[in-house]
Amino acid sequence: MKNLVLAKKLAFAFTMVGIALPQLAVAEAKVGDRFGDWIYECAAIAENKTVCSLSQTIMSKKQNKRIVKFNLGRNEKTKTVDFVTLLPLGIKLPAGASLAVDAGKAYPLTIKTCIQQGCVATYPVDSNFIKTLQSGQKLNISFTGAGSDKPVTIAGSAKGLAEGVKAVGLN
Repeated sequence: MKNLVLAKKLAFAFTMVGIALPQLAVAEAKVGDRFGDWIYECAAIAENKTVCSLSQTIMSKKQNKRIVKFNLGRNEKTKTVDFVTLLPLGIKLPAGASLAVDAGKAYPLTIKTCIQQGCVATYPVDSNFIKTLQSGQKLNISFTGAGSDKPVTIAGSAKGLAEGVKAVGLN
């Protein structure tokens, strides 16, 4: 009888250790955690379902309004990582938009749709793109306004991306 009680206690202890070890090995990011100029945030997309990403919002200094918002997160449908940008309304859609890290190669963004908050543009992420983002200093988003032929470039920061990507498991 004592052996049975001891066996149950040992089984319980091993179960608890098995549950705790994965949690101890990977410290999960919490909503609101900051990684340099990036913040970890989540949004509800359905009942009991959220989508989370690293994000950075670029604000206008004069009007204190959002100009551009960058998000780096996992696409719930495809399970891949996407770089999603919320651009301002009033951009010239045929001209498109692009993202360059520092003064490097321009990555073309696909404008998916425009909603009341702005136009949603995406870029599918691979491991090379993640490395480029992590090694950069500036993220330069370029687009053309509807009433102009001159591109506008808005700079964001890559500061903290390497730490954030690792913390939220996007690598």
